[in-house]
Amino acid sequence: MKSIQQTEQLSDRELKAVLRGDEASLGSLIREDAVNAIAGSAGSAVARIMSKTKTAFQVMLEKVIGEEFLAFLEDVAKRNGDASRNGYYSRKIHSAFGDFEIQIPRARYAAFRTKLLAKYGHDLGDISSKAIELYSSGLSGEETAKALADMLGVGVSRGKVQEIVDSTIGEALKFNEEPIPDCPIVYLDATYMPRKRAYYGGKSVESEGILVALGITPQGTKKVLGFRFGDTESIDKWEGLLQSLKERGLRNPRLFVTDGLSGRPEAIGRRFPGALHQRCLVHYRRNLASYVVRKDKKAICDDFRKVMSMPTKEEARKAFRSFAAFWSEKYKGMSGMLSKTGRDIFAYYAFPRAIRKSICTSNAIESLNAKLKRETRKRILANSEDNATIITVNVFRSYDKSAGMRSRKGLMEMSREERLKMGFVV
Repeated sequence: MKSIQQTEQLSDRELKAVLRGDEASLGSLIREDAVNAIAGSAGSAVARIMSKTKTAFQVMLEKVIGEEFLAFLEDVAKRNGDASRNGYYSRKIHSAFGDFEIQIPRARYAAFRTKLLAKYGHDLGDISSKAIELYSSGLSGEETAKALADMLGVGVSRGKVQEIVDSTIGEALKFNEEPIPDCPIVYLDATYMPRKRAYYGGKSVESEGILVALGITPQGTKKVLGFRFGDTESIDKWEGLLQSLKERGLRNPRLFVTDGLSGRPEAIGRRFPGALHQRCLVHYRRNLASYVVRKDKKAICDDFRKVMSMPTKEEARKAFRSFAAFWSEKYKGMSGMLSKTGRDIFAYYAFPRAIRKSICTSNAIESLNAKLKRETRKRILANSEDNATIITVNVFRSYDKSAGMRSRKGLMEMSREERLKMGFVV
């Protein structure tokens, strides 16, 4: 079998430069190619340079695997085994430089499997995508560089990793610009993530807010629609997020589901006046429980569950009035909250019974935000909002990929006419 050097006609001088990792020599060789091709076509010069770059990568792979094989034979010999060689076999590799074959050494009486290709099989893929994957999982730039070197057998500097990460910010920013489906149901929620901030005389790590919108698509699956960094109680921030959703394709949502945080009902009413608003019943119940002593917490929560499980809206409202009268008498401090309770805790009664359990709480989006918090706890996000965007978008795209396979609970229990009326096409 021909070696890479023979196939690609790599000169001895070029081969030594590659094996030594001598950047100066390699740079000189590339410049020579460019100068020699000036009299010919520019295309041939580029092709030659790209061919040598690809060949250099192939040679480095074979060098790393060869060193790994020698260490393997030494280990076999130490265990009194037969460390005889048995030639080579070829293996096709897919990489960012194109497809090619490399020669992998073989032992006669022992099975050698290179660790370099164990994880990726025949596909080394794109180093950039692996850098982003590692960086997003919580490794620092230096740790990512070391991990890449260990996996691929090539040295990648911390600066190069940061360059790769920074180059993806344009794609990450597109997340909030992509067209979105006209979702019948939208969940809004806010959470916090650690952010490192530099200020005069030092640095600090603080929790900063992120506003998130999650939709149930016409096909019945969950999809992250958009997000904003900023004050979670700011009406302007929520209106900005909602206006962005409107411009990107959210035209006729039937229902918004949120917790009781201020700002959202007002923003929804201005941007989508035809949509209903459902306040999360779990959050409302927790707020009620915060007013009572410990021995009464279970009783008030059980009473509230009974109220909100009534078959019809009229029965629920009647039961709620009795509930409010009883508990307001016992806990005067709770009367203000109960008297201000509006129709937004009963909005889910406007929809088929089969789906009510899915739309009376904000549990759907809270599970997403819990995933975001788990991922961001692995690292302190950098000063730059760009880096925070990269991590956030990576979490959201991963979530969309898995959530897009499952229909919303209760949806398929509705009749086809009920689903069409709500804006679903399944």
